[in-house]
Amino acid sequence: MFGYQLSRIARSATLLFIMAAGPAFAQNGLDGSFHAPVPSTELVWQGETHSGNYTSHNVFIGVDGFKIMFKRGSVEDGAWIPFCYSCARNVIDMDAYAALWPLEVGKSVSFRRKRADGNREWAHVITVTGTESVTVGAGTFDTFVVEEVATSIGGSWRSTSHFWWAPAVNYMVKQEIEESSGQWSRDQVINIKSR
Repeated sequence: MFGYQLSRIARSATLLFIMAAGPAFAQNGLDGSFHAPVPSTELVWQGETHSGNYTSHNVFIGVDGFKIMFKRGSVEDGAWIPFCYSCARNVIDMDAYAALWPLEVGKSVSFRRKRADGNREWAHVITVTGTESVTVGAGTFDTFVVEEVATSIGGSWRSTSHFWWAPAVNYMVKQEIEESSGQWSRDQVINIKSR
């Protein structure tokens, strides 16, 4: 009798967990809601670029809306709005960007980014193209694959980026970027440290 009741309680708890996790859990096992890494979490990146190889240590220090803030090394402060390089220091339509979350396969948003002085402008299209289990130096993660295409307004520059966003980390664990100028980079997380 006790075993039967315990089994019933376990089934009820599992059902409640699935219901609370929402549609994303039911669709593909991933929670596509926006969450930032816990402050003081350190991600160690290793990458190669058109100009050489590098290792980078990013320690997360907080979040402001969708802007994730971190320190790289001991002095440089950085900020990143997921899937949109340079957006954190420029002006964008945050309502248009916010429609990307929660991440779901097939969801796409578009908006323009302007420098604060208004001198330059870019068009961005961000699309969740799929899900993938990806193995990097830090381990194997279930991820959303997100593509960003950015083009300069009135110019010929174009960038295509792919990001692998891991809900278990609340951040990307891999990225690939190619620009029409010939610059490129491929990076992955090789270690995750909680301080």
